[in-house]
Amino acid sequence: SARESEHEARVRTGELANDVLTALRRASGSIVQTELSRIEPLLQRIYATVDPHPSFRAVRFLTTSTRGHGNLWTSLDDVAEGVTVREPSVVLSSSQLNVLAVSTFLSLNLAIDTLPLQVVALDDPLQSLDTVNLLGLADLLRRVKRSRQVIVSTHDGRLAELLARKLRPVSTADRTCTIKFDAWTRSGPDIIQDDLRPDLTPIKLAASA
Repeated sequence: SARESEHEARVRTGELANDVLTALRRASGSIVQTELSRIEPLLQRIYATVDPHPSFRAVRFLTTSTRGHGNLWTSLDDVAEGVTVREPSVVLSSSQLNVLAVSTFLSLNLAIDTLPLQVVALDDPLQSLDTVNLLGLADLLRRVKRSRQVIVSTHDGRLAELLARKLRPVSTADRTCTIKFDAWTRSGPDIIQDDLRPDLTPIKLAASA
């Protein structure tokens, strides 16, 4: 009958649509995996620069798809012992996890050559960091500023001073400024902006016999 034919046609259309959707998910998953494989060496280099853990020094991207929704996280490897951890929170402290998160974010940002704005913005990334990881991350940001405008916000004045020293310009072609929200009035925030002077002092190497 006409109704049976219409029902069969709708069933075939539904099956075809489901096949197309499945193929699209597989194709998108393959593209994502290929892109992550391209970015992974950069993630490894950034993570190794900070070196937050003495044993788990190798990091990899992991992906899964659940009901069409993709998930991205990282695993850590202790290459010397042949141990892999799929949940970094098991072996990393909160400070080390923060370093891993920032490293992952930076690798995804730096891997894109066609960003409309060559900017990396971090909102209070230094919370929960111990002294060693704090200094390592500050040095990492100093390297990043060679290819990106780095914007960092923090509530801690001491950390702001540390970053101001670490990220200060080293030539007249560079610029580093601090913007401080000093108070709030009816007309809006009171802002203090200060451009840091370039540090043009040459590095002196001392050698002893």
